[in-house]
Amino acid sequence: MVEHSQIDESNLVTQLQEGDRVAFRMVFERFYTRLCVFADRYVNDREASKDIVNEVFIKFWKASKQFQHIDHVLASLYLATKHTALNHQQAVVRSMKRNFIYQMDVGEEDTFYLAEITSTEMFNELHEAISKLPEKAGRIIRETYLEGKSNQEVADEMGISLQTLRNQKSRALAILRSRLSKDTFELLIAGAFVIHFFQR
Repeated sequence: MVEHSQIDESNLVTQLQEGDRVAFRMVFERFYTRLCVFADRYVNDREASKDIVNEVFIKFWKASKQFQHIDHVLASLYLATKHTALNHQQAVVRSMKRNFIYQMDVGEEDTFYLAEITSTEMFNELHEAISKLPEKAGRIIRETYLEGKSNQEVADEMGISLQTLRNQKSRALAILRSRLSKDTFELLIAGAFVIHFFQR
C-alpha cells in the first residue's frame, strides 16, 4: 500500500510528469474502485469494468507527462473511462449483431440517444462560449484544450512569451468557468488530455 503522505497532493502533477511510480500508484489506489463502479453503469459487467479501468490506467501512465493541472487528473480519468466503456459496449453490440442474437431494447436505445444529445449540447455550449472570448484568448483555449497543443507551442506560434500565454489563458478560463455549466467546464479542462490519450 502506498503511503499517501509521501507525496504532497500539490506536487502530484509534477511527480506524474516525471514518471514517478509512487505518484501513479497513489492515483490508482484512490480512484480504481470508483472508476470500476462508474464503468459498470455503462457495461453492467463487473469483470469487463475492471478490464476497462485497467486499460484506462495503462494509457494514463503512458500519457502522464501531458497533465498540467491537478483538475485534469480526475476529469480525464472519468472521461476516458466513459469513452472506453462506450467503445466496449459498441463492440459487444456489433458482435451480437453479427451473430443475429442482438435485440435492441427501446429503453436502452432512448438512453443512448439521450446521451448523444446531451454530448452535442455540451459541445455546442462550449464552442459558443469560446467564440465570445476575445480573439487571442479564444485561440489559446481552442488550441491548448481542444486541439491538444502545448502551451509552449501555441506561445511560439503567436509570438508571445509563455508567461503571457499563461496569464491570458488563466483569465479566459475564469470567464468560461462563470459562463459554462460544471459538466461542460470539466469537459473543456479534460479536452487536451483526452485528445492526446485516444490518439496514442
